[in-house]
Amino acid sequence: AVYTGSAFTSLTGTVVTAKSPACKLYLSVTTIALPKIKLADIPVAGAIAGTTPVVFAAVCEGAASAYNVKYALLDMNDWSATDKYVALRPASGGGNIGSVALQIAEGSTVMNMGTFYSLGLIQSQGGFFSKTLDVSYVRRSMVALNPGKFVGAVSILLSYD
Repeated sequence: AVYTGSAFTSLTGTVVTAKSPACKLYLSVTTIALPKIKLADIPVAGAIAGTTPVVFAAVCEGAASAYNVKYALLDMNDWSATDKYVALRPASGGGNIGSVALQIAEGSTVMNMGTFYSLGLIQSQGGFFSKTLDVSYVRRSMVALNPGKFVGAVSILLSYD
């Protein structure tokens, strides 16, 4: 999948100055199937299981000057979320479940939803960055959960300074 956008950095009167004519976001896959687990695999709150790597890359064209690129992850099931969990909901529909969620980490750093993290500095000739993030199930509480298929969704937002 390829996503394209523009980076607007200043607005003066009716003149818009764009630092980057276009950046493209490439994902290794658009749907990630984590392995099936049993609740016994995550026996206590905070336990994780089913860790699966996901790779994304950003390719940005050159610009008049170098600029920083940042990224944020947004929980599509809970847009207002700012914590370190991605809400899961039953695949058949319905509200979010609370006892199990997804957790996304870069190395040992657990990502907070809605927080911007540095991707790097794009030089004036353009550049490329790649990140591998680990997606895991995480036990949030010991509340009983019915078996079934659950869905979590995340959007990646790029920001340019």
